[in-house]
Amino acid sequence: MMRVWLTGANGQIGRLTALALHGRAALTATARRDTDIRDRAAVLRTAAAVRPHVIINTAAHTDVDAAERRPAAAFAVNAHGAAHLAEAAHAVGATLLHLSTDYVFDGQKNAPYREDDPPNPVNHYGASKLAGEQHIIRHCPRHLILRTAWVFGGHTRHFVRTILDKARTHGGADIVADRFGAPTFADDLAAVLADLAQRAAANPDTLPYGTYHYCGAPHTHWHDFARHACRHALRHGLALSPNRPNCAPSAPPTTRPQPRARPIPAWTAAKSPAPSASPLRLAKRTGTPARLDFPHMMTITPTPLPDLLLLQPHPHRDRRGWFMETFHADWFAEHVAPVHFVQDNCSVSRRGVLRGLHYQLPHPQGKLIEAVQGEIFDVAVDMRRSSPTFGQWFGTVLSARNRRRLWLPAGFAHGFYTLSRQARCHYRCTAYYRPEAQHTIAWNDPDLAVDWQLSTTPPLLSPNDAAGLPFAAAPRFP
Repeated sequence: MMRVWLTGANGQIGRLTALALHGRAALTATARRDTDIRDRAAVLRTAAAVRPHVIINTAAHTDVDAAERRPAAAFAVNAHGAAHLAEAAHAVGATLLHLSTDYVFDGQKNAPYREDDPPNPVNHYGASKLAGEQHIIRHCPRHLILRTAWVFGGHTRHFVRTILDKARTHGGADIVADRFGAPTFADDLAAVLADLAQRAAANPDTLPYGTYHYCGAPHTHWHDFARHACRHALRHGLALSPNRPNCAPSAPPTTRPQPRARPIPAWTAAKSPAPSASPLRLAKRTGTPARLDFPHMMTITPTPLPDLLLLQPHPHRDRRGWFMETFHADWFAEHVAPVHFVQDNCSVSRRGVLRGLHYQLPHPQGKLIEAVQGEIFDVAVDMRRSSPTFGQWFGTVLSARNRRRLWLPAGFAHGFYTLSRQARCHYRCTAYYRPEAQHTIAWNDPDLAVDWQLSTTPPLLSPNDAAGLPFAAAPRFP
């Protein structure tokens, strides 16, 4: 399996790219707290430890206004950080996939921009991204630079979410109609990055490296895009104020220089690789993007164990408080697993209680776990003999505060340790509880060596959990 190092893992594109790579790569996903790309030594250390086939850089300083106020901060990430990754990729023989932007152009061309058009940024953000491109070209021959524009979707704040929030709470907004572009759905961009990573890992010597343009189609202006988003939201049952977005005659005041409005602004994957090279076929999407980001959706983050997923819901907040959907069967079946839940369970535990490690065989259960009160350290152990991570464990904090859920498909043992004074946990299960099929693995098995984050020694156990089997003697799944 290909090894991929993904930077910017907590960002809009980073999280979606991690999801797109699920099951296709041995993924090391890092955020700034893990490896700060501004730190050359840290970047080189991580690359040497991971030995990736492909590095995907989605980390960026994207606040255009802040870049005008503090250009050094933008250049530290967008230029110097890109240079460090290029050096690291070249050192370990990896291909570097790097996201860039239409801001490297000035907007003076009255036609779609091609990859070989001369860049001419008009602000510090564009200049910092162009400098990053130049460092990559200079230091890493095996590179794919993907320029994109108007990205929307994902878990972070973006144009569509802002417009829908304003439509819900303020009855509309003034939206300019003299700035044009091609909205790009974040999930599509993440899928392209995952596909390119797979091609780069499979055929590193024949890939047509270079710079490419990728964005949605057709082109439009901000006001038309906002109007389409509101119409789409209403069709899907999202309650909006009756007012429509108002058309503002020009852009609101801003601290940043802007590329001028372009009569024909759409720009696409216009570059053709050399005839002797395998084509990348970065075809643009056709039609106005149909999928938008609505409140019932969640961010899905893969874990190091295949099929074990973290789910993060995104509440809608207003002056009354917040609201979120805690479960949506159709969404879960499409995006997580096509399963049918048959039983809900609830447990209350005081600080120091450890439950587990439990599983059913036969009649295995998939479980969706959340802490609706307090905080737990939740642990899953891969019990599938055919899995590449058989016998490995993963742990994460679930709490009422972070609202995170853990999806354990059938084939995992599960347990948790209570970190707060009291915790109430909710389990949604795909099979009924059958006491005769229950198995328990010793919580302190030396082969597993689970770090339970214990604050009390020993933990509080039931008699059944205290008599758990050694991992080596426990029944396994195929």
